[in-house]
Amino acid sequence: MVAPLPAQLTVLPEVLLVQPNTQCVADCQTTRQTSLAAADTNLLAAALGTCTPLTVDECAQAHATADACIVQYPYPDYSDLDERLAVYEQYSACRLASKVDSCQ
Repeated sequence: MVAPLPAQLTVLPEVLLVQPNTQCVADCQTTRQTSLAAADTNLLAAALGTCTPLTVDECAQAHATADACIVQYPYPDYSDLDERLAVYEQYSACRLASKVDSCQ
């Protein structure tokens, strides 16, 4: 049988719920941001690993794909800065994946 805790060591559950471990929360946020950054880096690396357009037809396709990016991700239409930046990141990844900047 386990002896009860002395009165000065008694922990109330409601105190634990109201006061989260700030280090744990900070560690969780750091882990989340690091994971997101790593995923973004891997996405961009994969986009760069695709074939570079060389012929006129391939470059025409790359231009068409890049032009479609702004239609799919119309970041200038967003007035909220956070939303605009989030959509711009998607537009930027789309344009990078099109490889249009590799064309002459």
